[in-house]
Amino acid sequence: MKLMPLMLMVLLLTACDKGKSGSVSEATAFAFMDEDEKWGLMDAEGNVIVEPEYDMSPTVVQNGVFFVRNFEDHVFELYAVGDKPKLIGKYKDVGGFAGELCPVVNKKGVLEYIDNTGEARITLKKIKGKEVTSGYDFFDGCALVVAGEKYGFINSNGDVIVPCKYSDGWSFSDGLAILYDSDGYEDENGKWSVVDTEGNVLFTKKFKDMKPSSFSYKEGLLPVKLSNDRLALIDREGNIVKKLKAISLSSEIIDGKFVFYDEDEEKYGLMTTEGEVLLRAKYETLNYNGKFLVGSLNDEDYYKLSFEGEKLFKFDGYPYLFGTEVKGYDKAILVSVGDGYILVDGEGNEVETQASSFNSYDVTWYWSCNTDFELNGGNDGDEDFDGDPEEYYEEEADSIY
Repeated sequence: MKLMPLMLMVLLLTACDKGKSGSVSEATAFAFMDEDEKWGLMDAEGNVIVEPEYDMSPTVVQNGVFFVRNFEDHVFELYAVGDKPKLIGKYKDVGGFAGELCPVVNKKGVLEYIDNTGEARITLKKIKGKEVTSGYDFFDGCALVVAGEKYGFINSNGDVIVPCKYSDGWSFSDGLAILYDSDGYEDENGKWSVVDTEGNVLFTKKFKDMKPSSFSYKEGLLPVKLSNDRLALIDREGNIVKKLKAISLSSEIIDGKFVFYDEDEEKYGLMTTEGEVLLRAKYETLNYNGKFLVGSLNDEDYYKLSFEGEKLFKFDGYPYLFGTEVKGYDKAILVSVGDGYILVDGEGNEVETQASSFNSYDVTWYWSCNTDFELNGGNDGDEDFDGDPEEYYEEEADSIY
């Protein structure tokens, strides 16, 4: 599956999908739409990087390149940023440039990993005789791949470092990744393991004892649900380092802090990894990105907040925070105002942009792609099949745009 983008959510802070984790190449620009409904690229300080000329939203810019969907040709086009964006290549499906290499599906329907010049550095049709069906972005130098309906990892040389034998898996973060060897939480006898970037299994746990509450380590810690359904933090060896008076995390851990959700109160609060409650669970909405803390008590009035809960200033609309992967994430906040969107600085002042006018922002950041073998219902194209790759690509694009 792809990590599906949400309109206006700029690099979601709390995503638990397979791709959203790990060290990520800096995103230097994101998409914006002008009054003529054309898409371009702008940085977090409001500077136009690519003039609006595209009918579809480009992806964020990473490693100096971006993708745009071309509906007429049923392809994704790769462009290099410059005075005039240069077309590098066309692909049937694409992931993202979270690392130096990006997963794509070439014109033959086979998974490749390309660099930012479009050169194929890795080609994967089969692993140990099993057809490769999906490939995910590189995080911490490793990419999650699926072959024979099982998950494993390759390194940047294309070598298999974790065999494709697991029933599910998530990308690396903090040099660690989580893999299942069962059907998930409902399998009481099932197990999950944590591996490092060398492919070593650091520990294995049973679901009946503890279950991951997130799918990525942050700052050396992983939140888990214990058998009593309470939340705890474990270290890279699987040892419990702190039991928390919280039910679930609602954001990743940043600088030892995270947003939590209290199911009894049905509200959000802010807590440290030491278990100290900085803000009790009383907020309808609460978001934190390591620089800005924003929230609302009633889902109508939104404020920038201090860690003591002081209302520093009120937003004119709904505030969206950039993720830490975005260059300038700590300088601006995206705010929905009426039918449009503006950038404001840390004091709440509107940031002047070079765009003459605009009415919305959007970010599309792919994380994985599916080969023709996967989309053909398990056939390599030599036999009749029920699935139609072209219909899949069109339906997927419709859901995004």
